[in-house]
Amino acid sequence: MEKKLSNNLGLKILSVFLAFFVWLAVVNISNPEDTDTQEVPLEILNESILTSSGKTFELLTDKSTVTVSYRVRTLDAGSIRPSDFRAYIDLADMYEPTGSVPVKVEVKNNKSRLVDSPVARPGVIRVATEDLQRKPFDLVAYVEGEPAAAYKKGELTLSPSYVYVSGLCPWWGESAR
Repeated sequence: MEKKLSNNLGLKILSVFLAFFVWLAVVNISNPEDTDTQEVPLEILNESILTSSGKTFELLTDKSTVTVSYRVRTLDAGSIRPSDFRAYIDLADMYEPTGSVPVKVEVKNNKSRLVDSPVARPGVIRVATEDLQRKPFDLVAYVEGEPAAAYKKGELTLSPSYVYVSGLCPWWGESAR
């Protein structure tokens, strides 16, 4: 009898299938918790706080997304999408000495399917600020070509005769302020 059980290939295949279905039933009944992640685009709020004070900013990260980590039941994991989350930084919350701004995450949809609150990685984004420079540039018009027959040249005028350009430019130097 022992030899018949150990040399029976069909019985071994049947036991593997039976073990798989028992495992599947246990997972569906117990519905364990699992940790999952989604890449979510990062929004920037209150940019006007810096621009109204004559400053501009740059994010010191190479990504425009954050990784949102959350705990969810196994059967609900497939229904969670990146669009269910909103990740943002509020420049009003910036810590001036280091330029650090905390990343906040809101759950827009499927909040009842999550086991606990989601967490963003990285949790803090560094922001570099610089004074905004403004410099006038004179406009010059150049006429190309000749007027068609039966037309004559008129006087060329520009209004306004200059424009102001604002931004960051290292070659303007301190004299542009």
